[in-house]
Amino acid sequence: MEYRSIPLSLFCLAIAVSLLPVLDGGKTGFRVASLMCGIGFGACFVLYAAQTTTFYGMIGLGRVYPLLFLFYGGGGNHRGAVY
Repeated sequence: MEYRSIPLSLFCLAIAVSLLPVLDGGKTGFRVASLMCGIGFGACFVLYAAQTTTFYGMIGLGRVYPLLFLFYGGGGNHRGAVY
């Protein structure tokens, strides 16, 4: 697996998120940035699963990867400002 894939996907996701505040309310720009965010977010799950399998093996993937979703759900349930 290419180890450049995860930093590249995170970089593209960071660019898309940084574009959101400066779009000046344009619908097309917002849609493009939202599409980039969605693609980057989906790529994170695919690439992280592949990297987790490489590092922990197939048995370890079943033990470790559910924790990612558990903490992802906990982060989504957070009801305060993130500093």
